Amino acid sequence: MSGAQEIGVVALPARRKPRRRLRGVRVISGGESLLFMAPALLLSAALVAYPLLNGIRLAFTNASPLSKRLRYVGFDNFARLLTD
Repeated sequence: MSGAQEIGVVALPARRKPRRRLRGVRVISGGESLLFMAPALLLSAALVAYPLLNGIRLAFTNASPLSKRLRYVGFDNFARLLTD
C-alpha cells in the first residue's frame, strides 16, 4: 500500500440560486429612501441637539433648579471649576 495514492476531495464553489423577481415590488431609489428616513433622522437630531445646545447655554449661566432666573456669568463657572 506504500505505492497507493490518496484521492483528495475537491470542494466545488457554492452554487448561487438565481434571484427571483417579485412581481409588483420595485427598488426604492436613493432620494426616495431619504424621504422615508427624514422623519426619524429629524426626530433623532432634535432629541440629541436640543439637550446638547441647552446644556452649553446653561454652562454659561448661574442656573438653579429652584429658581427661574438665569444670569449670564460667562466663563466664571469654568474658572471656579478649575480652581476648585
